[in-house]
Amino acid sequence: MSPEFSPVMSAVSLLGSAATAAATAYMWLTRFRRERPNLKLYQAGAHTAIELAVLRGDTRFIHIKLGAVIANYSSLPNAVIDVAVDLRCRDGSWQEIVTPRVTVGLPLNVNPMTTALLTLEWTQQLPAHAPAEAGTGPSAIITGYLDHYFTNPAAARVTILALGEREFDDVLTVAPPRSPG
Repeated sequence: MSPEFSPVMSAVSLLGSAATAAATAYMWLTRFRRERPNLKLYQAGAHTAIELAVLRGDTRFIHIKLGAVIANYSSLPNAVIDVAVDLRCRDGSWQEIVTPRVTVGLPLNVNPMTTALLTLEWTQQLPAHAPAEAGTGPSAIITGYLDHYFTNPAAARVTILALGEREFDDVLTVAPPRSPG
């Protein structure tokens, strides 16, 4: 090999090694990103409902069922081990729902790159509100209560606790029932 080609070959070899190292690093970083826990919540409108419950003295009870789809964007499985729900009040503060019931039970296993349905139910206790009670029909009464006590549209922040004490949350809409017609 002639001496004048030695620096060129060294430079080509160095560039080839650097390109290989960069490609390897990119592939590992991409793979690691896909393996990190990554759960996201989406509204499941067909599984969301609000029903009028009893009026007992100065207290009105409203039963709320909220459906959410949990999407696992990770290439590894994960599990939901606890759920918390807060409702956004008219003043912008969040009211904690003390005992939301998960209808499928916990833990909820979520396979890699798939979705799972999470349905929460609770009974909301509210002080009686005369203008809302004057509504014609259950749908109007519920709408009156939601408009008086919560933001419009009513919103729930759902927080899921996954494996490794990782928390994921999103704000979902709690839609009032549609009036017939």
